Amino acid sequence: MLSMKWIMKAIVRVCFLPPLQVCHTKIGYNQHSTSVQAHEHLSFAYVEKLVNQLKPLIFSHILELTDEELKGVSRKTIHVIAHCMSALYHTVGVKDAALLVNRFDLAIAYKFLLSPFLEKRLTGLNDVKGFIATITKKEDHYTKLRASNRPAGSTSDPFASMCLDSR
Repeated sequence: MLSMKWIMKAIVRVCFLPPLQVCHTKIGYNQHSTSVQAHEHLSFAYVEKLVNQLKPLIFSHILELTDEELKGVSRKTIHVIAHCMSALYHTVGVKDAALLVNRFDLAIAYKFLLSPFLEKRLTGLNDVKGFIATITKKEDHYTKLRASNRPAGSTSDPFASMCLDSR
């Protein structure tokens, strides 16, 4: 099974496309190193193929980790992985990229909530509370738009609907 450290390194190496400008590849000889962006040297077709291969693997692998394996992984690390994958999804044009990442975030929050470790349970609880707050804000916004009779792109959020349907 792949280690979390390996997954993190692999994603950070690939996380070079806009909007993530912070992930770079170091190429160095002796003590002089030059920072270059990897996307300057890779074709879009290659990146698209790589993202399509990573798409079913990364999130499912993290969700399949045992509680003991997740004990040593911080929520921040998982958030960075989700953020990098989201950037890659949007760059390549994966359909419903935001929904995929939101489902993963909700699933990992649920996994943390069911963890036998108090720290992970509290992290999961805070994440679930964050989702509820976000959904409430979005629904309030849509309610205000409907009340003001202004046209909105859509009057319901698919992520909010998914969360409400999965209760």
